[in-house]
Amino acid sequence: MMISNVCNRCREEVTVTTMSYFNEDTICMECNKQERAHPDFKKAQAAEHAEVRSGNYNFGGVGLPKDYVPVRPLRVSSRNPKRRGQ
Repeated sequence: MMISNVCNRCREEVTVTTMSYFNEDTICMECNKQERAHPDFKKAQAAEHAEVRSGNYNFGGVGLPKDYVPVRPLRVSSRNPKRRGQ
């Protein structure tokens, strides 16, 4: 049985997720790539690490940057052979 989750950013159903460094969103790996490419990512990551080192394991993040625009990833379903060109 596969467990699936829904990404809080792109709303896609996925099997692998991770937590955002910006906020408490659970995000897919494609949205994680986009987050890591944002100019403020290193600042958010450093803030998270500092909080954890100080004992705060429930840090809510620095907040999603105002200029962050989530882009819905283009995914091709493996369940629909017509979409794979077959």
